Amino acid sequence: MAPQLIAQPRAASAGGRPTATIAPRLVDIARDLHHELHPHSHAGERAGLDSSLERDWGFDSLSRAELLLRVDRAFSVHLPEQLLGDAETLGDLLAALQGMQAAPAAFDTAVRRGIEPDTAEPAPAGSTTLTAVLDWHVAHHAERVHIIHWHGDGTETNLTYGELAEQSRGVGRGLRQAGLQPG
Repeated sequence: MAPQLIAQPRAASAGGRPTATIAPRLVDIARDLHHELHPHSHAGERAGLDSSLERDWGFDSLSRAELLLRVDRAFSVHLPEQLLGDAETLGDLLAALQGMQAAPAAFDTAVRRGIEPDTAEPAPAGSTTLTAVLDWHVAHHAERVHIIHWHGDGTETNLTYGELAEQSRGVGRGLRQAGLQPG
């Protein structure tokens, strides 16, 4: 079930920005993400507002989460997490943005403290498993914050790559102790 596009753009939305500036910026954000995820693909150059997030843009669930985070940052809003599963096109995200107001200052400040996308290091192209990617990040920057979980009360919890690896290994040990075998 995808949200419907609003036929007549509003004069201002997404934190007071004119709607005419939102759509091109949204497409730019998606193209930047597509290029980072698929550097040798040109599909993102042809995709637009009505293109399928999955089929045309190549965005899986994790990519969609990153897209929503980047849109939140760019427009100082906090889109509902439900859009991760509901949005089928960038047009669906545009419709959601058109009805948004600027996010509370506490959220905006917390987002701005995060790592800027152009300073983040990509994982090695040769990694074939999530475990290998995580191991690479731990070896290169174990203390770097990987996830910031913002709570509804304005507080946050940081999780570093090292902590994620340690907790993941703990879960793995627990599964093996419970009798689960690889495969």
